[in-house]
Amino acid sequence: MSTIRSQPAYVLHRQALETGQERIELLTPDLGRLHFRRKMDKHPMPLFQKLDVDFRGQGASHQMRSWVPSGPIHHLQEHRLYFGLYLNELITRLWPLQGNSVALFGLYSSTLTLISKQHQERAALRYFERTLLAELGFALEFKQSLDGRAIVPEGHYRHCVGTGFERSPVVPNAISGEHLIAIDRNEWHLAGALHHARGIFSREIDLHLEGQTLHTRTLLRQVMDRATGDLGAKT
Repeated sequence: MSTIRSQPAYVLHRQALETGQERIELLTPDLGRLHFRRKMDKHPMPLFQKLDVDFRGQGASHQMRSWVPSGPIHHLQEHRLYFGLYLNELITRLWPLQGNSVALFGLYSSTLTLISKQHQERAALRYFERTLLAELGFALEFKQSLDGRAIVPEGHYRHCVGTGFERSPVVPNAISGEHLIAIDRNEWHLAGALHHARGIFSREIDLHLEGQTLHTRTLLRQVMDRATGDLGAKT
């Protein structure tokens, strides 16, 4: 049985079991996403804090030996808490077990910092979604349309889920080339860029969820409805 010490990790999910144990799911840079069981105690492993873990095991199941905090905890409150849980659920639903996660680990860490800051959280979520899709091998092409021509600011395009963008007449669901270029460049100051990016990446994620429901979307919608009266959660 192999032993791995001082592996950096973030807790993605905790689940209490009837045996007096809990099932923990972690994200690590070298071993990717993995899970193990540990005896529940009065010191739960925290979410949204970088840890150093010492655990034993092989394959997809591991046993915890010890853990210590190795970074500051991100105290996400109100809707930002649900943003953090949304990141965790995306990873647990889409990222394969034990897949190399060096880039994703760094992305997750930086996104936690950004979503804790006012006025940066929604742009950070969109960038996370786009980069996660790219790391999974599902990158979208924002520089040219499906016919091979460059996307231009004055053009209008239709999002073809799973394939890219095709030229379109000016219809209600069309996306301007100006907005696609802004999304590609992460230039979120353009009015409407975040709105269109949310729709594009949500549809792409839904395709790869293959019918699974993201529970954090529902919870966030309820929280935002209570807070603003808006019928759509602006994740």
